[in-house]
Amino acid sequence: MQSPPAKLPVPSPAPPPRRDAPRRALAQTLLALPAGSAPAEDWRAAAAVLLRVAAGEVDALVVAFEAPTTREETRAAVLELLAGAGTPEAQAAMRRCLSSHLARRSSVVFADLVQRLGRIAAPEPATLRYLETVYGEARTESEGVRAACAYALGASAGNARQAGEEAGAVAATEPLRHDLLEARTTGWRRVLVLALGNAGLTVDLAAIVGAAADSEPTVRAAAAVALRCLDARGARGQLLTMLADVDPRVAEGALAALAMHALDEGELERLATSVIEGATAPALDAGLLRLLTTQATEVKAARLRSARRTNPIEAALRILLGRAEAPLMTSSSPPPPMSPTSSPGKGKLVTGIVTRIGLAVPEELRGEAHDERDAPSTLRRPEAAEALFSAVEPQFGSTSLKPPMSPEQLRREAEAALPPVPAPAPSKRRRR
Repeated sequence: MQSPPAKLPVPSPAPPPRRDAPRRALAQTLLALPAGSAPAEDWRAAAAVLLRVAAGEVDALVVAFEAPTTREETRAAVLELLAGAGTPEAQAAMRRCLSSHLARRSSVVFADLVQRLGRIAAPEPATLRYLETVYGEARTESEGVRAACAYALGASAGNARQAGEEAGAVAATEPLRHDLLEARTTGWRRVLVLALGNAGLTVDLAAIVGAAADSEPTVRAAAAVALRCLDARGARGQLLTMLADVDPRVAEGALAALAMHALDEGELERLATSVIEGATAPALDAGLLRLLTTQATEVKAARLRSARRTNPIEAALRILLGRAEAPLMTSSSPPPPMSPTSSPGKGKLVTGIVTRIGLAVPEELRGEAHDERDAPSTLRRPEAAEALFSAVEPQFGSTSLKPPMSPEQLRREAEAALPPVPAPAPSKRRRR
């Protein structure tokens, strides 16, 4: 879609670069790159440092951006470098580039380029005002272009918040807040919720929690994503509730967002209770197991071990481990022999491995592993060992069970982790 150039006021915190400015090293390198290639990460990091100390390099990049023969991908690379530098001069240069007719001749191209302003670590007030203006002027554009401008504004506001400029971030995102109240379509509500989530401002917590109760699952899923940046008890509580949403996109988004928060013990117990009560879908098991094991290992492990009552976190771990192990017990190979004290459906193959992975509560789990002696023989089956890799190793983030490890190596690891099986005591016959 083509649109006429917008009449944006050209920012003027710095004089325009001289047209006879010599091409500096960074601009020359970008212009010399073959089509479809991009500078290496190390080079970009070094370029950001150079741009912070060499104003001439900034001017040369602007000249390269405005050259009629410059490719669009090179213009995007110019803005990437300037965003990485993040200095006032670099931000002024970005605003100047984005106000040029070359950037504004296609609204679709401009929507892509303007995203780079959202990557500045500490945006200036002038940058926030520029994005607010751009968002306002995009009202007549397609929803895709408006969405790109909204996301950039939200991301920039979020970076300003993290840099300590929360008041400026709140002021800049006021149009997003207003438009969310007036939004009439599902797609636009979703966009605005995500944009406000990028900002991560506590003032928007109530609005995002309200969107979590929307009748449309795509809006609820957007609310789950948006809550990832809101470090507040209300946000975490809402995410715990959303784990039980009937739409898998919502539940998966809530779990991914929870992984970015630090949960206290009460919240972990609430999460565990949801697992125990069957409120979470089996598709979430791997992520739930990872979340519980990583967050329960820190300050909670000692209390879990000393608690006399059965802790819901411990119970949930057992349930999740059992469900992760269930596919291993449905192999087409003959089942392993079971000891007289073991019970069907209560396999402990994973229990034999947990000490190698560093689970927070290995002693509690080991306490009920009545059939530990069966684990080594089960692991001798190659298909069981391979299934264990896929079911257990990703859930724990282990470094000790990384492939390529042969089934025989895995069996030795498991046997080393298990206590020796005592020999049965000789039976004593009564004399008649």
